[in-house]
Amino acid sequence: MKLERKKLSSQLKEFLCEEIAAGKYPPGERVATVRELARLFRVGHTTAAAAVRELVAAGVLTANAGGGTRVAGKLPWRLKASGRRNRVLYFLHCNAPTISPYHNDVLAVLRRGAEACNWSVREAPFSESALRHARSDRNAVGIVHAVSEDFTPPGPVPVVCYGMRSDRQNPTVTPDNFRGGYSAGVLYCNSRHYKSARFITGTGEQPGWMEHFQERYQGCAAALAACGVPLPPPLPWNRRLNLCGEVEHLLQKLRNGEQPSPILLFVANRAMAVEISLLAQSLKLKIPEELSIVTFIRRSGMESHLPLDTYDFNHVEMGEALIRLLKWADEGAPLPSRLQLPMTLFPQGSTISDKRSESSAPAEGRPDCGK
Repeated sequence: MKLERKKLSSQLKEFLCEEIAAGKYPPGERVATVRELARLFRVGHTTAAAAVRELVAAGVLTANAGGGTRVAGKLPWRLKASGRRNRVLYFLHCNAPTISPYHNDVLAVLRRGAEACNWSVREAPFSESALRHARSDRNAVGIVHAVSEDFTPPGPVPVVCYGMRSDRQNPTVTPDNFRGGYSAGVLYCNSRHYKSARFITGTGEQPGWMEHFQERYQGCAAALAACGVPLPPPLPWNRRLNLCGEVEHLLQKLRNGEQPSPILLFVANRAMAVEISLLAQSLKLKIPEELSIVTFIRRSGMESHLPLDTYDFNHVEMGEALIRLLKWADEGAPLPSRLQLPMTLFPQGSTISDKRSESSAPAEGRPDCGK
C-alpha cells in the first residue's frame, strides 16, 4: 500500500487504528516496528515514528524499552483518529452469491450513515462464524442483517434487523402493513368508481408471511369500514397448491357480466398479483376499465410491464431507520421491538384514482369516524 495524500502520519495512524479495531492486532500483540512501517507504506522514518508516538499518547499502543510497541490491553472505544471513531458496523447480508438491489440500497445508506457517525462498515454473507466474529469485536457498534428463518438470539453486541417481518428477539425495521392496507382502502373509498372490492391473500404460506397479509387485510377493512363499506373475508390464492378456484370463479363472473364492474382487487403481495393479472389478461378483462389490482411490496426480479399499482416502503428510509436504532443502542437507550415504515403508492396504470387517494391512516392506525 502506498500513501499519496498529505499528512501521511495521520493516514498511517488511522490505518493502524482500523487494523486494530478489526482485530488484526489483538491486545498485547506486537505491531510492526517504525522501520517496517516506513518500508511498508513508503514513508520516511520520521513520519512513521510520529504516527506511532501519537498512538502511544492516545493509549492505543504501549511502548516498552526492549519490548517493542504493542497494542494496549484495553482500547478506548471512542478513540478518534483523524476525526474518525474506531467503531465498526457489521452488515451481514443474505447468504447469496450476489446482493440483491434491495439489500444494496440498504447497504449504501448504512455506509453513508456510518461515515457521518465516524464508524467503519464491514460486510459479509450471514453465517454463524460471521456472527461470532462480529460479536467478539470489542469495537462493534452493532450488527445489521435481514430477517431470516433462523432468528438471531440477543448477544453482547446490539443486533438490529430489517425485512418484511419481525425478528422475535431483536429490534426490527419493517413496512407498516396496516397503514399500507389502510391507504389502499382509502384509494377505493375516494375513487367513488368501483362497484366492489375484494382482498386476496396467500394460503399455506409461512406464518410470518401470513401475519403480514393479515395486517394488510385489516388495514383495508378498517378504511372501508370508516366509509360504511364492509370488506368480505379474504379469498385464498396459492398457485403451487392449486388453491385458486374462488378467485378464478370471481374473474369468470366478471368476464361473463355476472359481476358488476369495475372491481378493485387488493392482493397481499406482488408475486400473487402478477399471477392474477396474467389470468385476467387471458380472460380478456380490461384493466382498469373492468378490473384494477393494487398490491404490496415490489421485489427485484418482479418488475414487469403489467399494470400493477403497488404500495411499498422507501429503501433509503429503511437504511436511515437502522442507523437511528444503532445510534440509540450506542447511547444506551431502550430500543423498540419493531419500527414500522410508511408505504406509498407506486402507480403503474391499474387504478382509477386521484390525489385524494394518497390519504394515510389516522395517527393511531384506526379509522377517525366522527372526527
